[in-house]
Amino acid sequence: GWSACEALLMPLLLRLQVPKICLTAGWLVSPLLGIVLHPVLGGCSDRHGRRPFVLVLGFTAAVGLCMLPLADSMLHGWQAIAV
Repeated sequence: GWSACEALLMPLLLRLQVPKICLTAGWLVSPLLGIVLHPVLGGCSDRHGRRPFVLVLGFTAAVGLCMLPLADSMLHGWQAIAV
């Protein structure tokens, strides 16, 4: 999952000319969010069961990975509308 996202996301962000400071911040935010969110999601899934979390988070991950190749054209389309 994550290795596929890394391989797809960095070339896309470079093609979109994202500033390097934002790329660095993106690399730092992910582990920091993981430190906070993993215990929270683990506690919630212990209380409410794992199946809803697996279904919802798996679905959102799949949608995000499917939309990743479209991000370049979607962003350029929005920029054309804004101008």
